[in-house]
Amino acid sequence: MARESHLLHIRSRILLRLAKSHGLSNGDLVQSFREILAACAQTLHVSRVGIWMYAQKKAAIRCVASYSVNRTDFVADAELLQTQFPIYFEALDTERVIAAHDAHTNPYTSEFTETYLKPLGISSMLDAPIRWEGAMIGVVCCEHTGPARNWTAEEEYFLGSITDFITLAIELWKRKNIENQLNIVNEQLEQKVHERTQQLEHSNEELKRFAYAASHDLREPLRTIMGFAQLLERHIADKLDDAGREYMRYITNGTQNMSNLVKELLNYSRMTTIIDEDYVDLDCEDLIGHITAGLRRQLIESEAAINFPAIHIVLYGIRSQILRLFQNLISNAIKFVPRGQTPQINLSCLDMGSYWQFAIADNGIGIAPEYSEQIFTLFKRLHTKTEYGGSGIGLALCKRIVEQHGGRIWVKSQLGQGSTFYFTLAKRP
Repeated sequence: MARESHLLHIRSRILLRLAKSHGLSNGDLVQSFREILAACAQTLHVSRVGIWMYAQKKAAIRCVASYSVNRTDFVADAELLQTQFPIYFEALDTERVIAAHDAHTNPYTSEFTETYLKPLGISSMLDAPIRWEGAMIGVVCCEHTGPARNWTAEEEYFLGSITDFITLAIELWKRKNIENQLNIVNEQLEQKVHERTQQLEHSNEELKRFAYAASHDLREPLRTIMGFAQLLERHIADKLDDAGREYMRYITNGTQNMSNLVKELLNYSRMTTIIDEDYVDLDCEDLIGHITAGLRRQLIESEAAINFPAIHIVLYGIRSQILRLFQNLISNAIKFVPRGQTPQINLSCLDMGSYWQFAIADNGIGIAPEYSEQIFTLFKRLHTKTEYGGSGIGLALCKRIVEQHGGRIWVKSQLGQGSTFYFTLAKRP
């Protein structure tokens, strides 16, 4: 009894040592198998221990690792076919453990006698299936040489623990492989992000250079035409009749409109592709105050009234873009009103949890519902320039700014009944 208790204590210490082994902790399958098989052979006092895994769709088992007390190397080359040893293969599916005290006479192992047991001097075998994720994937085989021996229940239980460690080693190895693959993928993604960032920075610099060149090169000829047209008009003013003066005004106004259009296009390009500013916290009341100060002349001339509740809202965005967004929408609300009517503009905001929803309502001329989406495209105008001025870019720019800030913009309107422009802006993440 004392001897059995001592053996049980030794086996428990060995299992504990295996649980702390370097092979398992590092996910190293080869080292784990080596440590497990060596511990098994030394504890059960057997000549050889091998791990055999199913191959050829369970038509064979192949030795993937083995340990011999007389050798320090591991052999992984033997293969046993199901057609040669059908009884043993069937027993692997039905038996919890195959304890062959005399392997030459045991019904499950006797078919190995001539081709395997005698050549290797094996007298007794103790085999246990290896299961992983509910399926049997192989077997661990303990081979005893010398006189036949009787396997005890404790030895069978110990071998079952060994199969658990083999399963754990496979699981940790697979997890390590997945981690390694994820690390490789992450490194590749980081490299791609780095490369893409460099490309974007390069493109950004190219766009800056283009914008500068376009601002100078495209508008310079227009300034020249306008300047000479004005000089010509002054030089021959006394010789021009009413039609001539009208033609000169066409030249001057057309050139000025073209210059303004180029300027707006460049602003649209810069505002939506070149970001020179960081996202910052923005006090909404301060923004509205800044915008109304910039629109002071329009407000005075139109006698417009802007109503905005005194609530403290902090936005998160690019200051110049948010200013332009509010400025364009408020400016439109001032501009698009019936002649002789005083603009009334109401601003409101709702807290929607992860974002703010703004509404800018006016008492203007309104928009037909069928144009509620088209007005946000470039150069889409619903009126002639003689009726209402503008470049046809403002609302398209608003849409790009809102989308760049993680929101959306839309309008609800009827002809002659005013318009309400809604847009959302994401909060600080």
